[in-house]
Amino acid sequence: MVDVSLVHDRAVNGPATRVFLVGISDYPYLKGGSAALAGWNFDLGQLSSPSASARRLADWFISEFDCPNRPLATVSLLLSEPGQTSAQFTNPTTKVTYSVPRGTRIETRDALISALSKVGCDDDQFILYFAGHGLSGGVNDFYLMRDFGADPNDPLEGMINYARLMSGMKSQLPSQQFFIFDGCRDVAERVEANDTGGTGLITADPKLRFGVARQILQCSLHSAEKDALAYGKKGQPSVCAQAFERALRGAAGKRSTNGWNITSGRICEAMGDFQTLGFGPNSGIVQKPDPAAYKDFSVRGLAGPPRVPVFMRRRDGGSLEGAAVTCRTNGAVVCSEPSVKERYWEGALGIGEHDFEVVLASGGHCQPVRDAVSPTHLPIDLEVL
Repeated sequence: MVDVSLVHDRAVNGPATRVFLVGISDYPYLKGGSAALAGWNFDLGQLSSPSASARRLADWFISEFDCPNRPLATVSLLLSEPGQTSAQFTNPTTKVTYSVPRGTRIETRDALISALSKVGCDDDQFILYFAGHGLSGGVNDFYLMRDFGADPNDPLEGMINYARLMSGMKSQLPSQQFFIFDGCRDVAERVEANDTGGTGLITADPKLRFGVARQILQCSLHSAEKDALAYGKKGQPSVCAQAFERALRGAAGKRSTNGWNITSGRICEAMGDFQTLGFGPNSGIVQKPDPAAYKDFSVRGLAGPPRVPVFMRRRDGGSLEGAAVTCRTNGAVVCSEPSVKERYWEGALGIGEHDFEVVLASGGHCQPVRDAVSPTHLPIDLEVL
């Protein structure tokens, strides 16, 4: 059977990275959907950020993820978007366009089984990202697939049961597994009363790892704390997806005897910083990630020191829109932006001390700033003269 979720496939000789991305924005059986409203709908409706998030991450992994010890081998993508037909995705490298599955329970299960069947050795790495509605009940969490609410006799059938999924994945071959579950975690009484419901997508089978000496390393991150919301601008990647990309680009870099690496532990730390900057450092939004399973391992090796996202804002809360920003290192200009487009400025700079000069759109000046940049870097506050 052809795996229609597979949008990138490259042969790798040795350990590889395999990525599985799901973005569920269209929910036919929830408020505003195209089908009859589910009886147990939890007052949930349609979304737009999840599919934008999964699309952006697919583009980024295919175009930019390089890892010398575990190169990218496969990317699987499922998207639920409004319309009568499947969503289209164009591979940014090959330019081939794919009609991808819509993220129903069966489609997600089959795609995950297929993705795992491509694992070449136990030293492979598996990265799973899910974006969509989420609910909490008791000590467990649940994430809603496209066809949630389709069966009135089993109203919770279309949910991923987090604990069961993690248990099933622990018996699979890839020994390094990193998960991000990007959704709200509202506590629901009906879910709490059925906290063993939903699906784990795959069945735990210890025989799959028979004879494998390597320990399973799992790290999973919920994008929000329990009973908290996850944020994203309409039609744009979520604050979690933005933070995850920044972390993987280099903001979560860590130097070791083996050179620069991005580790699972540093990703968790960086996500805590960068999710709060998802709407910009002036927004006041606070979204704290919640590590649920934690093992520290290298997710991506870097060829050298990373470039670090740097944010600047006015201490008085005013806007930097239209301002000119110049950044120098040892007197040499390393970054120059003639007109800032947002209320804040964001750049990517190398590790070390930098001098910043800012001229406002009004012609006024800000106090020059010297700051030491290193992973992860928090916003620089500017004083207006």
